[in-house]
Amino acid sequence: MPASPPSFIPATEADCARGRRDAAFRRRMMSEHLGRLLAEIKRLRTEPASATRDRQIAEGAALAVTLANLLQK
Repeated sequence: MPASPPSFIPATEADCARGRRDAAFRRRMMSEHLGRLLAEIKRLRTEPASATRDRQIAEGAALAVTLANLLQK
């Protein structure tokens, strides 16, 4: 069975540099990260309630809004 992809894939310096030059690449990279972020928020919602979980969901939601706003520009 193939291994599942890692849930967090950091952007490298090369990715950031390319994103500054290539708008299509930047949008694709932000879209992929937004999708991963939303999937993680969905997963967190299935965990038992706790202050840590609630904080992580709130932080993730705020970041998702920021990414979505950047994608609309």
